[in-house]
Amino acid sequence: MDIKNVDESNIAYILKRLDYLDKKYALKNILIFETSSTSPMVKRISDAGYHTSYYLPVPNWNKVSPKDEAKRIQKQIKSQNLKAISFPGSLYSFVKKHVEAGISEKIVYHTWGTYKFKRKGELLRVQKENLYADERVKTIIYSYYNNKFNRLYDF
Repeated sequence: MDIKNVDESNIAYILKRLDYLDKKYALKNILIFETSSTSPMVKRISDAGYHTSYYLPVPNWNKVSPKDEAKRIQKQIKSQNLKAISFPGSLYSFVKKHVEAGISEKIVYHTWGTYKFKRKGELLRVQKENLYADERVKTIIYSYYNNKFNRLYDF
């Protein structure tokens, strides 16, 4: 669930609605609550037992240093009591090198955009890469090219 507009004015309603949906559909154990919100109020969602993930924006490296951006993300994770971070595969090395040392080992990763499968056997190649083998990476969204329909599908 990608929530784009979380702020102080609607967090209570969002939590109330999540709890309603959880009672109806038992979502708490399967839902990823992803947001780019920096509001400390997101902590209420985390504290209610939802799997919260902070969506990392792709930094403008001309305006911010990797060290400063890592510190900002580390503070964000703590202030919101997050369970995960979500980021494009292009940020994996930044996360491993600069962010990971300053966060709990319990924080997991969700990523995407790294792989586009077009031929048989590509999954075997990918399984040998660091990102795939990383135990902290719990989700990899990938694209699969369907020759019959000549289009990409995201999974």
